Amino acid sequence: MKIFLLLFTFCFSVFDTLSALKPLPNPAKDLYKDSYWHELYIGDLDYIIERSPKITVEERELITEIQTLLPDNIDSAISLLESTMTEESSAAMTLILGNLYFQKDELKRAKRLFIEVGEKHPYYLLNQKTLAFLSVRMEDFDEAIKYLKRTISLGNAEGRTFGLLGYCLQLKENYIAAEQALTKAIIIDPKEKSWKGYLAQNYLYQERYRESNAVFQELLTMDSENPEFWLLQANGFIGLDNIEKAAANFEILKRMNKAPADSLLLLGDIYINRQMLDLAYDAYRASVNKDPEQKIDTPIRAISSLINYGAYEEASALITQVKEIYRRRITEDEVLTILTMQSQIAIARGEGKKAKATLEEIIRRDSTRGRALLILGNFYGKEGKSEEAVELFDQAKKLDDFKAEALVMHGQLLAKIKEYVEAAELLREAQEIEFKANVADFLKQVEHIILVIEATRS
Repeated sequence: MKIFLLLFTFCFSVFDTLSALKPLPNPAKDLYKDSYWHELYIGDLDYIIERSPKITVEERELITEIQTLLPDNIDSAISLLESTMTEESSAAMTLILGNLYFQKDELKRAKRLFIEVGEKHPYYLLNQKTLAFLSVRMEDFDEAIKYLKRTISLGNAEGRTFGLLGYCLQLKENYIAAEQALTKAIIIDPKEKSWKGYLAQNYLYQERYRESNAVFQELLTMDSENPEFWLLQANGFIGLDNIEKAAANFEILKRMNKAPADSLLLLGDIYINRQMLDLAYDAYRASVNKDPEQKIDTPIRAISSLINYGAYEEASALITQVKEIYRRRITEDEVLTILTMQSQIAIARGEGKKAKATLEEIIRRDSTRGRALLILGNFYGKEGKSEEAVELFDQAKKLDDFKAEALVMHGQLLAKIKEYVEAAELLREAQEIEFKANVADFLKQVEHIILVIEATRS
């Protein structure tokens, strides 16, 4: 009875590369630059006057003078304001000064001024709102939630306030409350697509993929160039096991030259699982080019995937690219890993002598290279050099990460030379460490042969 050696290949699951969902950009990142903030605090200081307590006639005149300096001469406006302010100055003056520092991106100084106003005037709505928005900008989300709730309790019902509250609650993983706040923001301000984007992402966090994808589809009809929307919708498709549509989204991002490196890697995995090797290589290559600063582990994983699927030319080309990009920062360990993969390619190409020499060099440089030990051991086994092969398998068994595989390969070798009882023992030991269905099938074949032999003898 003929026994076929098992082929052990590792297929990367597309889900292994699914990165954690990155939040959409902070909506308050450039708040002081947008039209809302400009109109509120720069273009119309009368807004502050109308909503501030106890402003004197002299302060009204000073505010008018400050307004003539904005937005081009913020430093002059700050100097003028600071030179005239006293302990008796109104809260509005401190609020204006804080916003001037806000515009200069001196956020900590601005926040101290807003807190000072809040301590004196806890019911001053405009200051509470400004403090809330600034806290979002500074990513002090716990404080932002506190001030946003305070703002709402004082009577503010703007869509922006509820939207920012939803954004902050979402980052704190309070998804139900975030959903409610974002939904209210959309009702109040239906034309603002930011809140819809955060709500769609909220559905992703809750694994409500169909709802998420529906919202992202609406957003993409409004803004088809937004890479975050394409990317997040792709994650929704993966959640629904609709890998084809996810790949289509990633491909669109790739053609837009807006796909992040990890998404290109995932696209490569999708293609490789469908044995579309040319497309997989193209995606992997694009991933490496997209982020040359990424850890080398990622492209090494891509190379290994190509090798496991028999795409040796593509794997070799990617190795050349990786060696060029990482040549000044590659470690000895990484060099040996790449050499090991090159030896696998050489074996596949029938370049046995070259592969053998490379593997022996790797082991001389580091005797704990489990993969090299196994490959060389398997090579010796095919050459009929059983003793040399077993010696290498025994070395690999001492390494925890490779013990199970070494036991299986040793068992395969023994089965090949008809030492079935010893082979079965090794296979059983391997299964106790890590159960694999294909090894179980092979073990059954070996045990069946043992039974047949024993029956023949009896």
